[in-house]
Amino acid sequence: MTYQLDTHILFFFKNLQDRGYDLVFKSADDPTLSLTEYGEYLYDHLIVFAPTVDEFGGLVDVTAILDFIDDGHNVILAASSQISDPIREIASECGAEFDEEGSFVIDHFNFDKESVGHTTIIVNSLPETSLEIPIITGPKPLKERKPVYFEGIGHTVQENNGLSITVLKGYDSTYTAPLRKTADKFHAIGKKTALVSVLQAKNNARVLISGSLSLFSNRHFTRKSDNEYLTNEISKWVFKERGVLRASNVTHHKIDEAIESFTYTIKDEIEYSVTIEEWDGSKWVPYNAQDVQLEFIMLDPYVRIKLNPDTKGRYSAKFTIPDVYGVYSFKLDYKKNWLQ
Repeated sequence: MTYQLDTHILFFFKNLQDRGYDLVFKSADDPTLSLTEYGEYLYDHLIVFAPTVDEFGGLVDVTAILDFIDDGHNVILAASSQISDPIREIASECGAEFDEEGSFVIDHFNFDKESVGHTTIIVNSLPETSLEIPIITGPKPLKERKPVYFEGIGHTVQENNGLSITVLKGYDSTYTAPLRKTADKFHAIGKKTALVSVLQAKNNARVLISGSLSLFSNRHFTRKSDNEYLTNEISKWVFKERGVLRASNVTHHKIDEAIESFTYTIKDEIEYSVTIEEWDGSKWVPYNAQDVQLEFIMLDPYVRIKLNPDTKGRYSAKFTIPDVYGVYSFKLDYKKNWLQ
């Protein structure tokens, strides 16, 4: 499940084992590397902690990792200031653009006094720097969280695509730049400096992108920080231990009739219902939301109506068939925008 064992990150791996994961450690340039065997994937998730790798070994390359994501699997990717081209390319395909190699995230006002050049910054849990979405970042409120230590490279994320979200970002005083030379260009400035971001692709694959490998390090885990808490909670979301919905028991029928029909007449009064459940990490529980909509479509939606939930995760709505003959379909396409 991971392609470079770093003894300075054992605590993070131990937490994954405690959550029931079987881990397989291999070097990034191992000539036997492969994600598949006989056409089947060997792993459910992939952790790439090899920020400087110039070329993966065996049958693994950038295309293989992107195919792994395209086939619905989940990835944690960590970079560093010495980011290599393969890591940059994978991140770019996932909507994250890193600054040039040799750049560091710098903040002259919010830095670890032990760091050289103010390159280890301390990100306090504030609304302007930290995302507070319990489904992704965990249930602990921001006001109860400790600082996060970050040392690495910044990136930018296009959040307007509805797929990527910046979880941790810099302050107004934060920027990314080389330490020993003038940058050709740098675009991660101020609060646009993404430190940690996540992606949920259209196929529901999930990706965590961190500009810092040390974010996961034992050193920062053992300080008075929330590095351990944040990385563990986000990894739960990435590996789909929570934030997963399923729909079942779809029914539709004429009102006052219990038998489902596939042929309706214009102006028939019908009722549609569906059960939606959420995975809480150990079991499926009723999902409760007020923004689930149903569309009744013939080329374009003729009816768009909100579904009303009960306490058991059953959503239903009643409506009248439009006075237009044709072939219609029911469509339930629910996408939650956590930034709203």
